[in-house]
Amino acid sequence: MSAPQVCVGAVVVDDDRLLLIRRGHGPAAGEWSVPGGRVEFGELLVEALVREVKEETGLDVVVGDYLG
Repeated sequence: MSAPQVCVGAVVVDDDRLLLIRRGHGPAAGEWSVPGGRVEFGELLVEALVREVKEETGLDVVVGDYLG
């Protein structure tokens, strides 16, 4: 059993549209999901969200409210 890892997922909304990505690797490959991934050591959650969205979609985002 591996150690728990901290991950983030970004809910990106533009007007009435929700950004989804199709997973290319790992669990749920080929399934639709919100962009996200693992938080790197020393990285803030907000930094991880911005980085993951950029890596997975090429979009620059501004983080608003945390959902939980």
